[in-house]
Amino acid sequence: MTNTKQLLEKIQLPENKKIRELAVTPILFNLACVVFQDRSDFPSKRYKLHEEGLDILMR
Repeated sequence: MTNTKQLLEKIQLPENKKIRELAVTPILFNLACVVFQDRSDFPSKRYKLHEEGLDILMR
């Protein structure tokens, strides 16, 4: 399964509702994609998505 398919499946899970709500903004969707590509999952808290995304971008 490709990363794109995995991302789309994971983002639809009920526990990722807050990530899905953020993903309506293109820049935040991009951040979610970057984090998902790095860890193949989403963090459980929205602030962790921002934190991990910024860490990845700073590397």
